This record gives sequence, C-alpha cells and structure tokens, in this order.
Amino acid sequence: MTTPKTAFAFLPALALAAMVPLASAAQAGENSDDIVVTVKSELAQWQADTGRALDRALARNPFERTSKPGSGVVQVTFTLGADGKPTDIALYDSSADFTAERSAMRAVRRLGDLSDVPVRNAQGAQFLANIVFADSVAEHDALIASLEQSERARLASGTVESTYIALGG
Repeated sequence: MTTPKTAFAFLPALALAAMVPLASAAQAGENSDDIVVTVKSELAQWQADTGRALDRALARNPFERTSKPGSGVVQVTFTLGADGKPTDIALYDSSADFTAERSAMRAVRRLGDLSDVPVRNAQGAQFLANIVFADSVAEHDALIASLEQSERARLASGTVESTYIALGG
C-alpha cells in the first residue's frame, strides 16, 4: 500500500522461519518417483492475514496535513484481551518520529479479534508488529535490511522478546 510519499510494509520476522515449506517424500512403489508435499504453516497464514489487516488499519489512519510520518521502523508489542483484541499495546522500539509511532500504535489498536491465532494459549502470547515507513523504494529496502538484521539478533537472544509472534504480510 502506498500513500503520498510514504510506503508501509511489514516484516514477518517469525514468519520467515514459519514459511519454510515442510517436505515429505513418499514412495508408492519400487519404480516410482518421490512425491514431495509442501504445507504452508497455519501460523504463517495467520501472520499474513493479520499483516493485511494491520495494513488496512494503517490506511484508515488520519494523517494531519501538516505532519506526515517520518521514515523509520516502528515496533509495537501487544497481548490479546479476553475479547481477542489487542491490549497492553506498547512501543517496543522505533527509529521513526512521533507521528509514525502514533500511527503505528493507532493501527494496532484498530485490529479486530485476533484470538484465532493458531497457538496453544492465545491470551498468553506476546505479539510484535514491525512497521516500516519509507519515502522511497531504496529507503524501504535499506530499512527492511536493517530490520531483518535486528530481528535475527532478537530471535537469537533467547530472551522473552525472542518468543514474540511477529506480524507481517
């Protein structure tokens, strides 16, 4: 989705690993070829669907005419309330300005019921929305590369933050 001079994109950090196809080989007989079956992870599909919902929520954000979001990455954490909607929404990290941060937080608040997340304890799960604001394709690509590097470090850290479920599209 692109708005004037600003493009939004989401990086599904955990989805990168979750989207790796699972392969299973089976033989139907002595002279048959292997059959490879690929399965798309339910979590990866949920992340993609939720990323699109977040993208739509960003599109509905009213930007003041005098201040458009500055370029950068905004990371927002949240949990799910009893109604399945985001709660405990907090800024995790940001390299963008206040307008971008406010826009990202507002978009997360606008998400609907997410309780269909395919995990054992949805209300106990922690979520991380990685939102990139960029003025050009080149800037977007550079911010995505930086985000990928920081997400690899976060995932490898072994801390509580490494268990967040990332959103993306």
